[in-house]
Amino acid sequence: MKPAEIQAVQAKFPDARTLALWTGVWGPPSAFLADLCLSYALANRVCLGGRGFLNLIALGALVAIAASAWLAFRGARLESADAARPARRLLEQLGLWSCVLFAVAVIALAVPRLFLDPCAQY
Repeated sequence: MKPAEIQAVQAKFPDARTLALWTGVWGPPSAFLADLCLSYALANRVCLGGRGFLNLIALGALVAIAASAWLAFRGARLESADAARPARRLLEQLGLWSCVLFAVAVIALAVPRLFLDPCAQY
């Protein structure tokens, strides 16, 4: 391959900083949806083992959201020398606010689990 062709192929793949910023955008909704789906799927089976397992699922989602926020923040700080790129700044802000929003959503779903029994027949 010629050097120009190699550069053209390399330009198609995003660098690690861009992937870190996109992880901040797509990681929190994925963790929230995983928490929601697993909680609904396992609600009936939790009756045998207590509700601590549902709280562990929520805690795992919060850990995944915190990891996404850290990656987005780290990717943004590595990119801080290139402040002339507004698209990366937008991804940084979107990723961090997405982490905040979905962390609040996961906590809002976890609060009823602390007080309500999933096995109660109403």
